[in-house]
Amino acid sequence: LSTITEEERSDIKTVVLEGDRGISYSLLIEVLDLLRRNGFRAINLRTREIRG
Repeated sequence: LSTITEEERSDIKTVVLEGDRGISYSLLIEVLDLLRRNGFRAINLRTREIRG
């Protein structure tokens, strides 16, 4: 986030996060909090269908 300029940040409409089984819940919450503290409000979590 530190490399994104204010102008670039204002152009970003939606942030999409996609994790995997290796990411901890606490890390996901930390990333969400960081995004919100930096002004991002439209945050989507991408999921995948598990087949089998």
